[in-house]
Amino acid sequence: MVEAYPYPSCLILGYNVNNKILHIVCGMSEDTVHMITAYYPNTEKWEEDMKTGREKQ
Repeated sequence: MVEAYPYPSCLILGYNVNNKILHIVCGMSEDTVHMITAYYPNTEKWEEDMKTGREKQ
């Protein structure tokens, strides 16, 4: 969980029906989960586990 405006947010790692990796960013208020965005991550920007961002060079 990351403190973000307007709600704390988190990144969810999942797979689509074709087994392609999918990232979903959600924000959470008191009683609601807000889906902010969903995207297919660029493998050059993420470590092999697809959970850890690579250091910017």
